[in-house]
Amino acid sequence: MPYIYTFSETIPLARIALIQLSEFHFSHFVVALWTQLEPLKVDGVVRTDPMHNYTNEPFVYNNVPPNCGMVAAETFQFLLQNGFAIPMSADFPRHAPNGPVYSISERGREWAQSGDPPVEDENGYIKHLLELVPQPDPVVLQYVTEGLRSFERRTYFAAAVMLGVASEAAIYNLGDALLKAVQQEKKRKELSELIDRRRLGGLLIWIGKFVADTKEVQKTFNGIEIHLMSLFDSIRIQRNDAVHPKTGLVSINSL
Repeated sequence: MPYIYTFSETIPLARIALIQLSEFHFSHFVVALWTQLEPLKVDGVVRTDPMHNYTNEPFVYNNVPPNCGMVAAETFQFLLQNGFAIPMSADFPRHAPNGPVYSISERGREWAQSGDPPVEDENGYIKHLLELVPQPDPVVLQYVTEGLRSFERRTYFAAAVMLGVASEAAIYNLGDALLKAVQQEKKRKELSELIDRRRLGGLLIWIGKFVADTKEVQKTFNGIEIHLMSLFDSIRIQRNDAVHPKTGLVSINSL
């Protein structure tokens, strides 16, 4: 049974389509996008029979379901709104008679070539996250989900705060887990006080030192310092710097 694709699900395929284009019209983008949708048996994406191709079009556009055309147009508009495609051609400032010729912007090229799951695809990103962490803390997951929705709506300040709070919650979860594993009474007391008093800065320093000094942790979790530093930086940049009264400026490039 043919499948009807949604806008969110189309975003990852739009990246693949975009990177294959240079200068293009909307019709070229549709061909590139539908080439990615074709193997998925998407309803409305039908390849033209080469034996009866009187229109010289790669796909059949007659009687296309409204949803199929709408998703293609919505995805193209998404590229324009985010500056991933711009109305610019080699013969600037002239354009072809059938409308503007678009080119991929530098930001668009970086976005298309990125190997990370696109944050614009909320469902796909959460699915990827659940593959990495099958049983996440529901509070952390809620913060991340709200952060993705804020990013999609271009409320970048809110997105930064949500990611910072999610990272902070994850650190406290790590502290709670370590509290169960630490054997030395003195260290348990130190850690317990930091958690109870919500002294995040001190907790970060304590965890970093504990990991550096514990050979068993190093052997079991190779490269854990890199992951911890990434989490620490996320808290510092997204949570602390973003909401600081003297900073308080967050843009799409700072996330």
